[in-house]
Amino acid sequence: MKRKNVLLSLALLLPVLVFVFLKFFGKNKFDIPVFHQERVEVTGDCDLKYEVPYVVPKETLSKLNCVLGEPSIILFSDLVGESKTRLEAEIQKKKLNLIAAGGLLNTEELRKLSCIFVMPSGSNAVLVDGEQRIRGYYELNDRDETDRLIVELKILFNEY
Repeated sequence: MKRKNVLLSLALLLPVLVFVFLKFFGKNKFDIPVFHQERVEVTGDCDLKYEVPYVVPKETLSKLNCVLGEPSIILFSDLVGESKTRLEAEIQKKKLNLIAAGGLLNTEELRKLSCIFVMPSGSNAVLVDGEQRIRGYYELNDRDETDRLIVELKILFNEY
């Protein structure tokens, strides 16, 4: 009888101890990368000089009407279909800037802007956090990339 009481007490106490240990010593947090912190790899014919760690200049974000200190998504081409509706629904839930640079600027300005944001080929959107750091590049006409952006937005908003 005494042995059963000890085993029952251990069976009930062990999950509580594991929970308390993880609560105080564990971190349940995902991390999204910060791009261009150690070096900037330029693709294409960009002739800008980049300082490391790289942050997007405030002047550029102000020119695009981004609210400084808040995360922004800058689109370099039009977004259509399901990706557009899903992304707009997510943006309405959060305090987020969605800037469609493709509709605001001409081709030469877009090329300069893609150099400033160090856009890799095949991407049409960039996520910039509130500290002006680049957090991700996306091809938002692809459903998986839109899903990845939405998940990374949720992670980003848990950080702030």
